[in-house]
Amino acid sequence: MAKEDGVALGRQMTNAVKAYVARCISVLLPRIYELEAKVAAIVVEKAVGINGVSHEPGMMTLHLDGGTEIEVPLPAGERGPPGAVGPPGERGAQGETGNAGASITGPKGERGADGRDGVDRVAILPRRARPGVSIEQNELVLWNGGLFQAVRRSSDDPSQDPQSFQCVIAGIADVRIAENLEARAIDVTVLDSTGHEYKAQFATGPRFFAETPPHGSKMLAGDSFLRGNWHYVASKDGADPDVLDDRWRRFNIRGTRGDQGECGVGIAKIEQEADDVLVITLTNGEKSYVNLGRVHA
Repeated sequence: MAKEDGVALGRQMTNAVKAYVARCISVLLPRIYELEAKVAAIVVEKAVGINGVSHEPGMMTLHLDGGTEIEVPLPAGERGPPGAVGPPGERGAQGETGNAGASITGPKGERGADGRDGVDRVAILPRRARPGVSIEQNELVLWNGGLFQAVRRSSDDPSQDPQSFQCVIAGIADVRIAENLEARAIDVTVLDSTGHEYKAQFATGPRFFAETPPHGSKMLAGDSFLRGNWHYVASKDGADPDVLDDRWRRFNIRGTRGDQGECGVGIAKIEQEADDVLVITLTNGEKSYVNLGRVHA
């Protein structure tokens, strides 16, 4: 704005204010004169002073000594001229978020084209969880024979930070097999990836050892072993393979060479002493005589 225009605007505003004040005073003067007349008409023994003045819209109240109040109605003033446009105000605070409008569902779209065929491979290769290795949220990891997914970021494995992982596929972490001689069975314990144990027992028959069992072995009835050409079978529980007593039964193994038998009696020599006598000498020294004449007769 030019300086001359600013001066002219200031003069116009000053004149408007002066005119407004003059109009207001012209209205108040008759009321003031009326008030002075009322005060003069009050007869008191001593002088009366004004302690204060209060006003409300359309009413002015004089507070006199002694508690007397005088109300003076005031006329409504005339509407003044519009003021000049002020400078732009500062930006106000952010308003509250309005309620969501009505939802309008559009028509169903057309069916899209068929997608491409998938590939026969793992899209995301899981890592192995190790202490100190950072695992991000939703990442798949291998641990303890199973597949786990991280529900939040973690720097430990599922055993140290179980709240951060969820088992997707439980695998086998450990298998323990033990021989139960009292029950004549095999006890199998399987530990899965989440720490749950599964136990099963499998019955077994009598044990067979291809050679002498180790010293101190506990043998049950029906257990057996081989020693030399003999097959030993325990007839009672607690039989000791180092002491072959009446708690063992012994069987010769079929197909092996037997013990040497005793020698039998055979013919050592045959000779003829005379025309009609035949002499047979046996291996034990005995002799037998055969009369050939009688044999032919």
